Amino acid sequence: FRQCTQLEKTHNIPSETSQNLINLGLLFCSVNQLDSAAHYLHQTLDVADRQRDTIMLSLAHAVQAYYYLLKNNRTQWKSEIIRSIEFARKIEHNMLISNGYTQLMEFSLVENHARDAIQYGVQAKQLLQQGKMPLFEANVDSLLYEAYKLDRQPENALASFESYYRAKNRILTQTQFEALQTLKAEHALNEKNLVIALQSKDLENAQRKQQILSLVVIFLGAILLFILTIYWLKRRQNLYLFRKEKLMESMLEGRHFQKQIQSPSLISALEIPEENSNHPSEENNLEEINEDHKELYEEMMRLIEERKLYLNPQLDQKLLVTLLRTNKSYLYRAISQHGSDHFKNIINHFRVRDAKKLLESQCEEGKKELPEDIYSQAGFNSVTSYYRSFRHF
Repeated sequence: FRQCTQLEKTHNIPSETSQNLINLGLLFCSVNQLDSAAHYLHQTLDVADRQRDTIMLSLAHAVQAYYYLLKNNRTQWKSEIIRSIEFARKIEHNMLISNGYTQLMEFSLVENHARDAIQYGVQAKQLLQQGKMPLFEANVDSLLYEAYKLDRQPENALASFESYYRAKNRILTQTQFEALQTLKAEHALNEKNLVIALQSKDLENAQRKQQILSLVVIFLGAILLFILTIYWLKRRQNLYLFRKEKLMESMLEGRHFQKQIQSPSLISALEIPEENSNHPSEENNLEEINEDHKELYEEMMRLIEERKLYLNPQLDQKLLVTLLRTNKSYLYRAISQHGSDHFKNIINHFRVRDAKKLLESQCEEGKKELPEDIYSQAGFNSVTSYYRSFRHF
């Protein structure tokens, strides 16, 4: 309220100043800081008087009465209540008037002045019945009941009690109705929020499904692209090897044909000039193919040696073809042209060499193992193959 008052002064907004001042006075009364409360209440009265705000003057005197009640000054309290009623009468504010009379009733009952309490109560009840305010009526009826009992008027006391009971029922009915309306409003709001939440959840699930579907499509597309790429590269490699093999076969056929036409009998029979028997381009191609075969054979021997492929009993040409990225016929020609033996003997030669090293190592270490314990370490499938290879080499 202090901040609000300061802002109103800064921005020249006087309409709510008295409202803030009276609230400050009431708050300081509530925390029992009576000096500060008196300061703000006096300011409220000054501002309301300058603005000719009759309602605020009535309220200010009512709060001022509360202030004097806290100070135990009942005479001044009653004076302030009467002044509050006077200002409320000027504007015919029945609730403020009845509230003033109700407080005077309570004061009279405390002082055991039953007749004064009854007089104030009757006036307050007449005003409240015009405004149909059952809560205030019930309060006045309960006070009238005590006043009539104190004044020994049992019939009027019973009538006040019945009036209090009827007002209480109206309050409960009205409270229940309002509670029911509140529950209906809350239910409608909760139902609306639930529908919104369900719609949001459905939308979120749909978006998530769309994202998952997009990811699956992208993943499948990537796999398909990868498979197609591998297929294309493999097909390209196979095509290259096929063309190379065909070229090699054609070169070999050309070489064989060249040997035939270079025979003396055929040359004399066909009367082919000597200069026509030379084919430099074909010889160059044959040399190039021969060089490729040599490189392939050397690569095979290096691979077998470095990786010790011969220790694998299941080693065959198919595995070497895969590792060297060539084909079986091309590898066969490379071994035939540049190898000293066929493929199986080349592999067994490596195995026998390793078996000899194992035997020599055992002799040096003083160990004695049977051939059955060595053949598998050297890469042989069986003892028979082991002995046969030893006898061969």
